[in-house]
Amino acid sequence: MSDDGIITIGSKRLVPRKTMAKKIRVTEFTLRRWEHDHAGPPVIYLGIRPYYDEEITERWLEKKFRKAEAAD
Repeated sequence: MSDDGIITIGSKRLVPRKTMAKKIRVTEFTLRRWEHDHAGPPVIYLGIRPYYDEEITERWLEKKFRKAEAAD
């Protein structure tokens, strides 16, 4: 595991909640709320620690931005 908590398994990069929140510029609370509301990117738990698949989260964000642009 690297200093930022990212775990690499094969070609997958699993990013911990705190690091992902910083990366996508939202709070950890927002990510937890999205998880609770089933509105955010999928969460993977390793034990009790939440992680986000970096590639899947990036695709989720792209899809969200496309929807927002289409609504304008």
